[in-house]
Amino acid sequence: EEIKKDLNEQKLKIEDLEKQFEILQNYLEQKIIDINYIKQENNKILKENNILKDRIDTTLKVPTINNYAYITEKRKLLQNDINIWTQRVNIAETLLSQLKRQNKPPKILPPLQTTI
Repeated sequence: EEIKKDLNEQKLKIEDLEKQFEILQNYLEQKIIDINYIKQENNKILKENNILKDRIDTTLKVPTINNYAYITEKRKLLQNDINIWTQRVNIAETLLSQLKRQNKPPKILPPLQTTI
């Protein structure tokens, strides 16, 4: 009788342990699913992070406002210098053209002057 009682208690304990095992196994499976989901989300975030880093790198390659203003000012000065030199070249070409015309012998020679 005592052995039956012990056996019965052991069966109950085994059933209880099996239920606990099943609960723990389900809990573990759920945690594994959660971990896999978190890994997927982490991978998505890492990809997005890399995209944002690339955008930042690209943005840093673009000139800053100060650089743009400096380049614009330099361009204006250079354009002014070009305009001045263009005027100087035009004046020089005009003067050269006038000099060439002055140094050309006339097409019709003037009459000879005779002194008697």
